[in-house]
Amino acid sequence: VEAENCVNFGVVNGTVSVSGGRFDRDPSDYLAEACEVVVNGDGSYTVEKYALVTDAKALEDALLAGGKVVLGADIDFENEIINYNKNVIATLDLNGYTLSNFAIGVNSGTLTVFDSYDGNDRRGMIKSTSSIFSVYGGILNIESGVYEVSANSNSVIAISEGELYIRG
Repeated sequence: VEAENCVNFGVVNGTVSVSGGRFDRDPSDYLAEACEVVVNGDGSYTVEKYALVTDAKALEDALLAGGKVVLGADIDFENEIINYNKNVIATLDLNGYTLSNFAIGVNSGTLTVFDSYDGNDRRGMIKSTSSIFSVYGGILNIESGVYEVSANSNSVIAISEGELYIRG
């Protein structure tokens, strides 16, 4: 596999692990953990890192930092609210896992939520006792997943300013 701006090297009795770069051939067999291959319009491949999170604090930190965030476990937020106040772009992949007692205020920036898991035994879900998303000036994209609030809640999404797009 050839890469842009990389030095060619040989590996004898070792392992090659790719965690970033642009390639002329598919590097999927060599991906490091928490990386994925993106196929570019010109037929080349880019390896991108993402944040694989398994607890509430790591999820909050990763969302506020921006970039792609992938759940690696079910997480109970214990009714904590994330205030997404930074002008960053983040993507949350539920990856077949469940966020419980989760709420986020999207006050600026862009947040996209979807579930990439394609197995039959589980579906990505967000459950809460109140509104899951409150949009007050940012952009929220919901592409897939299951969203459930308790019977005494008024809505899954509260929006007063900003933009909301639901696809899928």
